[in-house]
Parts: sequence; C-alpha cells; structure tokens
Amino acid sequence: MNIRYYLLVIIRLFLLRRTSANFNIVYKQMFRNLYLTLPGAYSSHNECTKITCAMFCSQSNCDGFAYDAAANVCKIYHGLYTFLVPATTTIGTLMTFVPVDSPIIFIKLLPGYWSWNSAQAECRNHEGNLIPMPTKAEEDRLHSIYGEFFIGVYKTSQGSTTYYDYYGNELQQSEIRWDTNQPNNRAQTGLTEFCLGRLAVAIHDLYCESHDTIRRAICAVYAN
Repeated sequence: MNIRYYLLVIIRLFLLRRTSANFNIVYKQMFRNLYLTLPGAYSSHNECTKITCAMFCSQSNCDGFAYDAAANVCKIYHGLYTFLVPATTTIGTLMTFVPVDSPIIFIKLLPGYWSWNSAQAECRNHEGNLIPMPTKAEEDRLHSIYGEFFIGVYKTSQGSTTYYDYYGNELQQSEIRWDTNQPNNRAQTGLTEFCLGRLAVAIHDLYCESHDTIRRAICAVYAN
C-alpha cells in the first residue's frame, strides 16, 4: 500500500462523512442480467468504488451512473431522455444504476413483429408495458430508430373519446397528435380499432387483435 492510496481513502471517508446527511438517494440496478451503458453526456471519475460513485451521483443530482468494477471507473450521467435506449456493451463488470424514483423509462425492443394485443401481453412477460404516449420529440426519435411501432394507449368502447395507458393516465382524443383523417374508428366483425400506433407520419388508431397491422413492439420497463 502506498501513500497515495491512503490519501485517497482518507479523502473518500471525509467526503462520505461530509455528505452523509444528504446521502439519502436509493439507486436500483438496471437490467441485472445485461451489461448496459447509457447514451448521453457524462463526467468520468477514476479510482472509485460503487459507493463513492453513488455519492458523486447524489451530490450532482444526476440521472444515473455506471460503475465498472474491474477498472474502478465511474460515469455520472445528466440530461438523459425520458425514454432511454440503452446501448449494450461487452464489459461484463459494468453495472448501471438509476435513482429509485427516476422518471426515466428504459425501453426494450421485442424481436419480430406483433399485433397490439400480443405485444402488450409479451411486454407484461418482461415486467413492462407497451410504451405510454411519448412526447413529439421522443416519438420521432423512436420512429427514426425502429420504424412503425405500437403505443400503449387504448380506449374501451367504439363511441368513447377518452384513451388510457397502463400507468393510470387518461388522454382525450383532442390531445393526441393524429395523422390526417385519424382516428377513423374502422370496425370489422371481431375487430376493433381501439389501440394506437405510430405509423409513417403520425399516430393512427389500429386494430388491437389483428396481425394484419403488425408493428414493432417496444416495452417500457422501469429499472429492476
């Protein structure tokens, strides 16, 4: 052990003691079975532990942090998208964390194409739901990456103008960024256009049950 090491230990203990009264943010690891790095701006800190990494994050009111246990490197992230597309990495010692109360939703693309109902059911198997209504910027960003996709918003009857998501939110028909001539509320025997999706230009109402309107399934999954 050299003098530099002991000095670092003393400094870290001092910082922990100095900030202990404010160190009340609880973090949760994102997707424990995957090693992920977050796209976005970050500051990097060397020779860290996971605890000091969390401390730096809480001090700066960060959106999340990534800690590489092998290199002892900490990355503190700010300004992430509400809908965050994690980028995979091959570093098997990298752990990524976000605050427990984080508003950030990590999205998981399901392979293949789905009907709206089957996509929602599969998202539930991944402990998530189809993504709720995105902002215009988020919607365009997701479309640029994935193409046409389902939105986890639906109504419950043919004449209704109120839509719901799986997070307890209600949207009125007038609040939705519809494509031209939408919603058109088409009806066929056994099929209902009660569900939403982003198509080439904007949002459409779609058959919930039918596979002839297959789109990409994107699940919204909070970190576990």
